[in-house]
Amino acid sequence: NDSPDRKDSEKSLELIATAADHSNAAIRKMQRMQKLLKVYELLGGEEDIVNPTNELVKEGPILKLSAKNGSSQDRYLILFNNRLLYCVPKLRLIGQKFSVRARIDVDGMELKET
Repeated sequence: NDSPDRKDSEKSLELIATAADHSNAAIRKMQRMQKLLKVYELLGGEEDIVNPTNELVKEGPILKLSAKNGSSQDRYLILFNNRLLYCVPKLRLIGQKFSVRARIDVDGMELKET
């Protein structure tokens, strides 16, 4: 049970676990940056969102219903940890798919389930 190699083995295991934690954290950080770059491209590089403090929470299409005539229009929401971007589709000339119509600061906002 008390092998002479036990202490060295435990120390090695600890070092390997620490290295794996650092590696996994670096991979997660890189994946977050890749998501930001994808959104950056969707917006044609017009929004300053590629920043380590920005975290993409959720994104997706919605339909805006007109109160006047009931018609619907395509819109796209992009939620970050610090803001919500309300976007409209854009003609795809150079790959830009959306234009930001409104930037909403979400600091202090609360989510209420209905």
